[in-house]
Amino acid sequence: MRLRNLQVIIFAGLFLFNSFQLSGQELWTLEKCIEHATKENLNVKQSLLQNYLAKRNFAISKSKFFPIVNASVNTGYNWGRNFDSNTFLFTNDRTSSSGVTISSSIDIFNGFSKLN
Repeated sequence: MRLRNLQVIIFAGLFLFNSFQLSGQELWTLEKCIEHATKENLNVKQSLLQNYLAKRNFAISKSKFFPIVNASVNTGYNWGRNFDSNTFLFTNDRTSSSGVTISSSIDIFNGFSKLN
């Protein structure tokens, strides 16, 4: 008997839950249907994406005319035993080194390959 009551309660709950879901639908006008169709159209989305990519490619092609500048900094520290060939003795040496490099390059003429 308890199982039968539980089944009835579950069935009634599902029925009421479904009726609440169905009552949430709204009526669409023709204008709203057209607006939704144009907003969700894959061709429109694809053309917007292609337009965005074309603008980005144009900006990248303009940046190819800028000069290229590279810079680097390095440092090193060495220590250990070394053989001195003048005195024929081993010496403990410590050496540190550092350097800075800056370079730049620019194409003067490259056969119009950078023009878009």
